[in-house]
Amino acid sequence: MHTIRRDDTAPGHLSSPTMMTARISCLAGVALFLLAGPAWAQATAERFELARKAIAAGKFADAVTELDAVLNTPGNDEATMVALYELQGITWTGLKKATPAKTAFQRMLLLAPQKKLTGKQPPKVTQAFNDAKKLIIARAPDGLMIEQLTPELTAGKVTAILIAVENDVLKLAKKLRVHLRIDGAAWTVSEVDPLAMSRTDVSGKVVEYWAEVLGDKGAVLKTLASQAAPLVDAVPGAKAPAKDASRDSPKDAPKVEVAGGPKLTPDGAKDPGPQLVERPGKPLKVPVVSVVLAGAAVAAGGTALFFGLRSNSARREFTNAATDANGVTTTLTRVQALELEKQAGTDAIVANTLMGAAIGLALGAIPAFIFGQGGTP
Repeated sequence: MHTIRRDDTAPGHLSSPTMMTARISCLAGVALFLLAGPAWAQATAERFELARKAIAAGKFADAVTELDAVLNTPGNDEATMVALYELQGITWTGLKKATPAKTAFQRMLLLAPQKKLTGKQPPKVTQAFNDAKKLIIARAPDGLMIEQLTPELTAGKVTAILIAVENDVLKLAKKLRVHLRIDGAAWTVSEVDPLAMSRTDVSGKVVEYWAEVLGDKGAVLKTLASQAAPLVDAVPGAKAPAKDASRDSPKDAPKVEVAGGPKLTPDGAKDPGPQLVERPGKPLKVPVVSVVLAGAAVAAGGTALFFGLRSNSARREFTNAATDANGVTTTLTRVQALELEKQAGTDAIVANTLMGAAIGLALGAIPAFIFGQGGTP
């Protein structure tokens, strides 16, 4: 096996001469990354359509190419992965590859146990699907699951939230991404291993959270709650943060869990919440330019977060590789190590560049809003 030496005196340090070129390329591509989300969604839909046409024409090798491109797209959502696995199963069946066809259908059913084949399929596809379903029915009839567990309470605070990832008989889950807000502060993100009892340490009286089970390439396989309607773990007697119309939709008010008892939803005497007082004066106008800049800032910041997390993941895999007495890695080939090093560096540059762009756009939205009001607060 080829080996590559790692400099343990500077963990994660990247000194490749290609880094400057990568930086210049990333700066030139900032505008494209701001629109990355919609572009990826459109490209995925187009590739699915091309794959379906190739399958209908019996050109299964062409379908494999299109589906592989979707599979390698970072951050696919659950619906995309279910559709992808179904088309892979059909395609591999057409190529008379029984094992990969069965595996693809099993993955689809693990994410969507009640899913049926789309449209009328040839008997050989139906047979492959039914064969795959036998394993899921026997070992994971409810499919891959993510569930809230009772939190850990210590000295009047929630000190850990616990989430279960169960029935992953195919080992699809790679990470559990947990989004946290403690005592009404800003949202933060933490990643832990997806276990039957995954622990995330916190410290607060009221902890709001939602979570995503991630597969390869950061694909979202399952979601627990959402930012608009998060789960809440709280110490007895603690009140959830005041409702904020800009933060949560009124119809998606979060449920509050009192530790040691059932989840409760507010009832009985209702808190009317903050009251709006009408004041005389001209109505507030929201300039279109400020809205566009703010939206672009959010898009850039979200994309920066994704690339930052992916860079950290690649760097950890490289720096945590086992080494011998001479500091030489023994669990990675040279090609694998160089690829991880390159990915970590490039993703870090993209993340930093996009975060800078997000800050600049956000700052630009402020004067655009003020001047749109006639220059006065």
